[in-house]
Amino acid sequence: ELIPAEEATIPLVESEAQVEAVEQPVSESAPAPESSEDASAAKTSPKQKEKGDEESVAHSEATGADVLLNIALEEERETGRRKLQNLLPGMFIVYCPKGHRIKVREKHRGLTGKCPVCKAAFHVPAEEPKSDSEEAAGEESKLEEGSTDDKTIVTGSYSGWMQDVSQHRVDPARLKLRPGSLVKEFTPVDLAFSADGLLICELSKPGALFGGGPKKNPAIREEIYEHLRQGLSIDKLPGHKHRFFSTENFSELRIVQPCPAGQISLFHDIPVFGEGRIAIQIPRMDEGNELEFLSFSLSQFRSFVAGMRTVCGQADFAADAGIPLEENYELFKCHYTQQQVPALNQMDYYKADKSFELITVGYQCEKCGLVMSEEGRAAEKFGGAKGKSIAKAKCPGCEQKFGSMILEAIKDDPILAPEPENEEAEDETATAGEETSMEEVTPSEGASAESETEAKSEK
Repeated sequence: ELIPAEEATIPLVESEAQVEAVEQPVSESAPAPESSEDASAAKTSPKQKEKGDEESVAHSEATGADVLLNIALEEERETGRRKLQNLLPGMFIVYCPKGHRIKVREKHRGLTGKCPVCKAAFHVPAEEPKSDSEEAAGEESKLEEGSTDDKTIVTGSYSGWMQDVSQHRVDPARLKLRPGSLVKEFTPVDLAFSADGLLICELSKPGALFGGGPKKNPAIREEIYEHLRQGLSIDKLPGHKHRFFSTENFSELRIVQPCPAGQISLFHDIPVFGEGRIAIQIPRMDEGNELEFLSFSLSQFRSFVAGMRTVCGQADFAADAGIPLEENYELFKCHYTQQQVPALNQMDYYKADKSFELITVGYQCEKCGLVMSEEGRAAEKFGGAKGKSIAKAKCPGCEQKFGSMILEAIKDDPILAPEPENEEAEDETATAGEETSMEEVTPSEGASAESETEAKSEK
């Protein structure tokens, strides 16, 4: 049951007047003696009486307003004190339609009850409403990292929707060739794949006057999805603007970061889109001087490649780009435990993508390449108990400074599972032991049987 709050009571001004009237009753049988002031008041003119009445009314109204204000302020302070003193952990206040305060618990969220005072129905919110600042922070982080829609969205002939991919428009004359110079200069777009080509949707106008563009994107997405479900033409697609690249133009798509082997780098091998990110150049749709690109994190690019291959029919897309489309580990052996140490290759891509959770599995000497696992290091306390001094510690192999090369792997990757013990070998050993014992016991039993037979014959 919902727990009602204490009912707020506001003292009335009329009640005080009634109490005074009871304490000082007036006798009806004996009229009060008329004083000199009453006599003078009787001689006053009617106009003077009206003026006096107006002044008295104005004074009473002003006084009454002050009293009501004081009562309201006192009630507000009392409400605040009750809220701080009487609320237990896990409880909060809701109000019925008539304004009565009701205490409820967290377990009541999403339920409907009746006010114990007025019996009016009230509803407990299912979730605590987020502030505007929290929603804005969520949208900003989503735009920074980008996201891939994991749900299967059916929108006619389009599928594989990707949300908030970074689109860059670059003026070659103003480009600064330094790492990360284009990381923040992008517009978020959504991508969809079909057998006929690639659809790029810019949902809201960048740099909106009141900064409300990203907040409206979910509603615009639903409008786009419904538009495509109805099979309508993309010419009138909702959103700020869009473009469509047919499969005939896919030959103009070019990976520019990292630069594939045998090609000339457009940016002189400088990661202008950020370390560990992948960028492709897309065809220009107008006659301007700006070049257009799409940039991805590793997980985003894997989704993009999957859409290009399975939906658009580009089976060999990014096949020779040198980008890890699946996890690739290099196996080492620990110097101390002789156990296997798997380490990810091309770590820059994984470190730049926050969707991967990495763990330290070992360390490698910068001079001789000796490898030790984290378990072996901890057991030997190499570099201290917590390994803070590994870089300056002497390598057990070459006796030089070990350095700070860290080997990492994806958390919970199956390759990190401990190697299964050779149970078959143990079973074979046990079986062989049993057979041996049986062979050893059988002759002794035969010998005892023969001795018993001989004893009986002698008798």
